[in-house]
Amino acid sequence: MIANSSPRLKAIFEKWNTSDTAALLSTCKKNQELKAVLLEETPWVLADENGSAAKKNLALLFDMVRMNGRIERLV
Repeated sequence: MIANSSPRLKAIFEKWNTSDTAALLSTCKKNQELKAVLLEETPWVLADENGSAAKKNLALLFDMVRMNGRIERLV
């Protein structure tokens, strides 16, 4: 094994496994803010946000149609 051929490498791997376990984590696992920013910039998240806004607008439109119908019935 490569680690056995180099005592320095072996010491680094042992340190990672015992005391510095954060060294084995990805950058996104270490920094949740970075992860959130990256996710917000992905196309499918942006599309989902646009889709949510469209659904809300559509619901508002139908609610206004229902409200106008009720107003006409009352008049």
